[in-house]
Amino acid sequence: LPVSFPTDSVGDVLGALEKGYRWKQNKDKGPLLLTKQVVGRLAITNYDLPGLPNDERRRLNHEAEAFPENSLLVDIRPGGPGGDYPMHGYFLFRSFSDVLRFVANGISRAPEFDVEQDKRTAQVLSNPARTLAIEVTSSEPKDAAFRVKHRDFWYSVDQPEKESGKVLQWNQEAYRTLSELYQMTVTDISRTPVPAISIAK
Repeated sequence: LPVSFPTDSVGDVLGALEKGYRWKQNKDKGPLLLTKQVVGRLAITNYDLPGLPNDERRRLNHEAEAFPENSLLVDIRPGGPGGDYPMHGYFLFRSFSDVLRFVANGISRAPEFDVEQDKRTAQVLSNPARTLAIEVTSSEPKDAAFRVKHRDFWYSVDQPEKESGKVLQWNQEAYRTLSELYQMTVTDISRTPVPAISIAK
């Protein structure tokens, strides 16, 4: 991307070269431009991002930089893969603590609700309203897949239900994913035992 760089001496020019700046000839054979390749923010697109003009890439990068650091720009345009359902925005990555807070709030404080499927999307086999349905009871549940007691209440995840010969395991999959995220969060890899390897000479 073309940038301006004041030069008052040969030392300034050499310093610029050490920082990655390069001279570039203008298309109209005018004065040389001092340029530097800048690695911008990551983005998910359905088109060749490097193939865009510099001005367009610069605009997208400025937009991405305005988002929080834990975000990822998404720009799906018509005409490319997935272009039947174009979208423009960003994904916000959450910490494990934020994920647990979201699930906990969904129990009673801010329960999730069903959203009608968009007509442009394909058939979805399983899409319940709640990310993880946790039942709260005053007595111990008998047929729960997982259960724990906390402050005189039992919190449980039901066994998978059978419908039309298929086992619906949405809750179990969500619970397993949370468990794996927890393990990746708290596990000290340096203390994980590894097999000993002997190299014979």
